[in-house]
Amino acid sequence: MQQNFYPFIQPKALYPLNSKEILAKYSKDNVFMLFETGYVTDNENTSYIFTHPIKSISFYPDCDIDSFFDNIQQELNSGFYAAGYFSYEFSYYLLDKLNKFQKISKESASPLACFYIFKEAEIIKHDFNGNFFCFNESCEISNFSLNINKSEYVIAIDKIKEYIRNGDTYQVNYTLKGLFDCDDPVSLYLKLREKQAVSYSAFMKFNDEHVLSFSPELFFRKQGSLIYTRPMKGTIKRGKNLSEDINNADFLQNDLKNRAENIMIVDLLRNDLGKISEIGSVKADRLFDVERYRTLFQMTSQISAVLREDMGWKRIFSGIFPSGSVTGAPKLRTMEIINELEKEQRGIYTGALGFFTPNNDAVFNIPIRTIHLKGQKGEIGIGSGITIDSDAEDEFQECLLKARFLTDFEIKNTQTQHKINDFYLIETIKWDRNQMLYDKTGKKGLYLLDLHLKRLYDSAEYFDFRIDREKISDSLFNISKEVFESDKVVAIIRLCLFRDGNFNIELRQHDKIKRNSLRVSISNIKTNPDDVFFYHKTSNRELYNTEFLKARDAGYVDCIFTNSRGEVTEGAISNVFIWKNNRLITPAIESGLLNGTFRQYLLDKGIAVEQVITVEELLRQQYFYIGNSVRGLLRVGLMYCSLSPRGQCC
Repeated sequence: MQQNFYPFIQPKALYPLNSKEILAKYSKDNVFMLFETGYVTDNENTSYIFTHPIKSISFYPDCDIDSFFDNIQQELNSGFYAAGYFSYEFSYYLLDKLNKFQKISKESASPLACFYIFKEAEIIKHDFNGNFFCFNESCEISNFSLNINKSEYVIAIDKIKEYIRNGDTYQVNYTLKGLFDCDDPVSLYLKLREKQAVSYSAFMKFNDEHVLSFSPELFFRKQGSLIYTRPMKGTIKRGKNLSEDINNADFLQNDLKNRAENIMIVDLLRNDLGKISEIGSVKADRLFDVERYRTLFQMTSQISAVLREDMGWKRIFSGIFPSGSVTGAPKLRTMEIINELEKEQRGIYTGALGFFTPNNDAVFNIPIRTIHLKGQKGEIGIGSGITIDSDAEDEFQECLLKARFLTDFEIKNTQTQHKINDFYLIETIKWDRNQMLYDKTGKKGLYLLDLHLKRLYDSAEYFDFRIDREKISDSLFNISKEVFESDKVVAIIRLCLFRDGNFNIELRQHDKIKRNSLRVSISNIKTNPDDVFFYHKTSNRELYNTEFLKARDAGYVDCIFTNSRGEVTEGAISNVFIWKNNRLITPAIESGLLNGTFRQYLLDKGIAVEQVITVEELLRQQYFYIGNSVRGLLRVGLMYCSLSPRGQCC
């Protein structure tokens, strides 16, 4: 449905599983696995819990690979599940051309593949209208660092481009690692889960080792004779509001570089699936879908095929492992280049996490955005696809962007922190008996209602809030009727929308304000224009509430904010306007502010225009204006502020 309106795919439900309760119950077991779907779509709507294994099957460098797969198959034939992982370096034993790299893996004490056998699985089907379970967890990581520096990264990218120019490869997925310390895997999982709802998250515990995966990428799913894979290639950051989101997603979907990278991997995987599938059965079901996540957009495509009847698990993995989306093309030569240039073994990162079922089906993700903890020492792999057109600086920044879900626990400005999930959306609407004759919506007296609802709906879409528009509209009509039947001339209606779709509407007193000799203060706190919460009306307003109360107690009508670039943004409860060149000028949205409904009304009517306003320009004004949909436009002056050049009254 979302694709009819937006160039990106949104989940139908988020966080439907009470994973905190599950982890509290099982995380002290020696071995435990949770494969959680926190980003529910039509195809991905099931979570799995595995507890109390009966045995394990591991692959070490001195093991026989045929016996390894035969042992797993024997357990499946006995009606059991096998759940675990394949490391990236397992491919050195699976693919003959890479056997020369086997000596590197022998230095590792960890198995290259590890599966536990379970008699049964707890299978949980998720309802699109089910509960929302997200938790306000506290967790810290420390001593985060990269395993290579920026200059080493640039040198590696230059070498990759040389290989591309020589015809050795078309694209190389080059990766590095983030290293850190953490002593609480459960809290870390819950905290990162809060930031990254994905279809293929996993919490896996093997004695003192933990794997925490937040992968949005399916490696493959086998159902009967059908196998399909969904490679993910192409990334761009989220916008700060729905309009920017649409522009960014549209750019990603149509950008030639990202499309070229994506289609290159699609062709590679079509070729891989062709090795194990019936002739003519391989097809690209979908191309260039854009999926929206917390901090970024990812481009995905889907390829499916019908497996040949003689395909055992070893032959299937020999044909498609590791995924071409984490290597590059052509796969084998590119993997040789990866082995040469990457500083360390990848380990579980970019291998495969998942499980086999007793009926010989399987689901495996590609463990990107995946953490491997050994005791308190953790590592996370980060990578991007390098082509001849890649800019080393841009690619390095893309790697840092992909790591933000680990490194940035809060969205921050200089003195405040915003929680990501424990907030709600707010609209404050003025009911005015004098507006009744001019209201086009039928909601008597609700001033600028269309603009209020559009802003609410846009923010709900942006933050993945559930919303019943018809129910909200009916409720507003009812309360408007209630006010109309009273003797009130003006009233304030406050609407709060919560993530699960619940909302409340309350009636508040309209406080009149004297409109003469009004003054405002300027806050000393600089805001961060990259903080998305400044662009939406939410309950994340601690900074604004605190500064407004201080200003009000000092006799000011509002407090004006400026950003870290020295630009004026907005008041705590108002937008700002100055009179310049015979028209009203209001600060530009990109300075980091909420687009007030009254502000938008003035822009739509051509009464105001937007442009960047510097602090110095504001300080030169003898007076200026603030406005919102409740108060209208107020003329104000400045009192003493520390931002003034000589500290005088301004």
